[in-house]
Amino acid sequence: MFLTKREAIKHVVLPLLFLLSLNGFSQNETNHWYFGKNAGLDFSSGEVDVLTDGNMVTPAGCSSISDFNGNLMFYSNGQNIWNRNHQIMNNGNDLVGDIEGVQTSIIIPKPNDSSTYYIFYTRENAVTSPTVMPAGVYYSEIRFNAQNPLGIVVLKNQRIANTATSRLAAIYDNDSDTYKVLFVTKPNAPILNQNGEELFVFRIFNVSQTGVNLTPILITINEVIGTSGPLKISPDGKHIALVDAMNMNIYTYKYNLSLDSVIFYKRLNSIPAFGLLLTPYGLEFSQDSKMLYYTGSAGSEAYIVQVQFSRLEDMDPPGYYYFVERQARFLQLARNGKIYVSKGDLNLPSNQISVISKPEKAGSDCLFQSGVFSLVPGSSTKGLPNFIVSSLRNRIIVSEDTCINTPFDFSLDMYAPIISVQWDFGDGNFSNDLNPSHAFTTPGFQKIKATVVTQNRTFVLYKTVIVFPPPLLPPNQVLTQCDTDNDGFSIFNLENISDFISNANLDFQYYFYNDSQDAQNDTNRIPNPNQYTNRSNLEEIFVKIITEKGCPLITSFFIENRTTTSTTQIPNFYTCENSDGILNNLEGQFDLSAIESDIITLLSIPTGYEVNFYSSFLDAQTKLNQKTGLYIASSGVLWIRVEDENNTCNGIFSFNIVVNSPIEINIENIYTICDSSIQAPIVLDGGINNTSWTWKDRNDVVLSNQRFFSLTEDGRFSVVLEKLENGIICTETKRFIVRNAEVPVLKEISSDNNEIFISIEGTGNYEFSIDNISYFGSGNSHTFQNLEPGIYTIYVKDVTGCNYLIKDNVLLIKSPSYFTPNNDGINDYWRIHGPLDDFYSSVEVNLFDRFGNLLHSMNLIESNIGWDGTSKNKMLPASDYWYKVTFKDFNDNTITKRGHFSLIR
Repeated sequence: MFLTKREAIKHVVLPLLFLLSLNGFSQNETNHWYFGKNAGLDFSSGEVDVLTDGNMVTPAGCSSISDFNGNLMFYSNGQNIWNRNHQIMNNGNDLVGDIEGVQTSIIIPKPNDSSTYYIFYTRENAVTSPTVMPAGVYYSEIRFNAQNPLGIVVLKNQRIANTATSRLAAIYDNDSDTYKVLFVTKPNAPILNQNGEELFVFRIFNVSQTGVNLTPILITINEVIGTSGPLKISPDGKHIALVDAMNMNIYTYKYNLSLDSVIFYKRLNSIPAFGLLLTPYGLEFSQDSKMLYYTGSAGSEAYIVQVQFSRLEDMDPPGYYYFVERQARFLQLARNGKIYVSKGDLNLPSNQISVISKPEKAGSDCLFQSGVFSLVPGSSTKGLPNFIVSSLRNRIIVSEDTCINTPFDFSLDMYAPIISVQWDFGDGNFSNDLNPSHAFTTPGFQKIKATVVTQNRTFVLYKTVIVFPPPLLPPNQVLTQCDTDNDGFSIFNLENISDFISNANLDFQYYFYNDSQDAQNDTNRIPNPNQYTNRSNLEEIFVKIITEKGCPLITSFFIENRTTTSTTQIPNFYTCENSDGILNNLEGQFDLSAIESDIITLLSIPTGYEVNFYSSFLDAQTKLNQKTGLYIASSGVLWIRVEDENNTCNGIFSFNIVVNSPIEINIENIYTICDSSIQAPIVLDGGINNTSWTWKDRNDVVLSNQRFFSLTEDGRFSVVLEKLENGIICTETKRFIVRNAEVPVLKEISSDNNEIFISIEGTGNYEFSIDNISYFGSGNSHTFQNLEPGIYTIYVKDVTGCNYLIKDNVLLIKSPSYFTPNNDGINDYWRIHGPLDDFYSSVEVNLFDRFGNLLHSMNLIESNIGWDGTSKNKMLPASDYWYKVTFKDFNDNTITKRGHFSLIR
């Protein structure tokens, strides 16, 4: 049921006044955040305001609480408590909490007692100096009364467990009117798994109307975990997640609030992508409990990772999405449904805080924004306030953002049954329906407020939606065309009606019709609307336009031919052939901005008119494929379309663009010059069709301005060529290198079996021969193959034309790979083949078996006969044998060669 504003007030004021006088637990308790170094945020208005009045400095863990009206009560880092005036509360110092932990304190209101609060805090490691502070879980009691309106700590540092980790979370059980505060600790007596490893437990304390129940519920955690990392409960109360930073895991559990049951669900490793192994730190659920986020670091980088938690059952591996956020630390859900990301640490704090605006959306649709809020003069460290998760579940659920005059569907998700709700849609309309629908008549951001009553508790919820506008096309627009042949008919691009739409977007869809009924029924669409020929002058066209957000508009406009006449001829425009940076491709670069200025002057086009360029008459008519800026093309025709400020066509004209002929360049990149006694100097020709020639050395010193240039020395040179054509001078610079040819020097000649290898020192290209007739190769080395043993003369020639020639002799010997001493006259002896005595004064051949035993030796004369396969007059068996041959030349230089061969019988 929808109500007027006056009716709404009459229906709800008295009940609300009564309800607000009672103690209540509401979402307003999370309004004020104090954290980091004097940093703060205020969510009271449904927006986010930066607070600068905080006095707390904490490296990580902290907590805050406001009353049910959203007024700040106090905040703490687990060692001190600050009241709403940002002063240390009476007896609010010397708490024994550990402020270094990521999640070390939380504040719990006593049910049905608005004057009493409990703060729970943990200390993982004991200290003995300057004050003794044993490890464990602690709580203190805070009371507000007439004597202490700013609060007083009446019970302090009550130790309720002997061990602790920096993990604590809390949730409200509506059925029992009890808060359940969860810790991860060691059990009272050690519990070991089958491998002898000590296990942790969930330690759950109940806070009811009678106070803190000191007898906890203990539930064993069967997974072996470390002590670092936060604990979070999903807003719907159905799951628990905890970070195990030591083992780089995130563990999740199914949680039954009423039964105090915790059952292992899924383990998530912190590897969201191949090769990206993260050490996890922060953790948080989205408000609808369907997404799970965690932060983690890898080296110097930090990341935020999104896991589609509600789809873990049907996705293996889980669906991960991650993004880089330097210094990302703690994650905390806020009452507005957004997740905030702390950055930095106490030594390197950040003056910014980041936000995930739509954490329930997958992938980039979650709208992560880095550093969206400046906290100056405060700054962020590793922590954010820890809150009772139930106060963050309450939310307005709304259908997707939509268009004006299209209903939004609204509903609520609350941790307790709803008694009544008052909706304020921010546009003067109200409703007290549980699940109303409402259509907005104006576009933009609309802030919705819901005042919800659940069992004597009142919540004020906010939600901002975006209402999208339709296409903003004024009526009776006229789309004009230039009738260049004055026959009353032209081609129109009907989609050019977008020029008249103030919020036009490239993603808009357009459908055109010849009558209104077709437009309403979406029948008989005009085919090929970007080449439509008018049927009459001032013809009405009907159009259906749909924005990129799906908002439709059905309207009409007119198309009109306008007679245009002009006797002014646009002259040719010229450019150099190399103006596009490429020589000899017959294309050039035209500066359309400069040409536009010339045409505006030539045609006396008024200021404010547009001149647009196209490569064809049809493109100019349809305004498709517009050319802008620096336009690269070959010689041809360009068209311009002139329009006034109202997009009215005032003329379509053509002109020629001409690419000058290429500059003549016939110069190589590298030249090799020889000794002048061997070869005449090389003369370069700068090109007869060019206008000027400027030859320079590497220092840009001009050497000549003549067409011809002789190469007489080595170095780096350039020539600047100019050519005058069609009134413009085109210039091209060619750089080249001149090298002196080198006399080749033999670097290596080696021969073995059937091959001779030659290597040359030098920078040129060389050819090789063994008969001074046929030359082979083109480089610095060559191998001759399949040669018979003997003496060869090697010839090496420079292919640059300098005709440098060197030669040398080489002996090619051959050692057979096997022999068959069976007296058949074929291969009965193993010997070195080749004219050894022409090159060597002595040769010593030693033969060995596979154990290295010397079997036989031969000198130069004996080696000409060879070995018959015997040793000490005994025939040796078929096997592999090894040789060592030492050659001594006539200058007493020695060469040793080794190898092996086979004896075959």
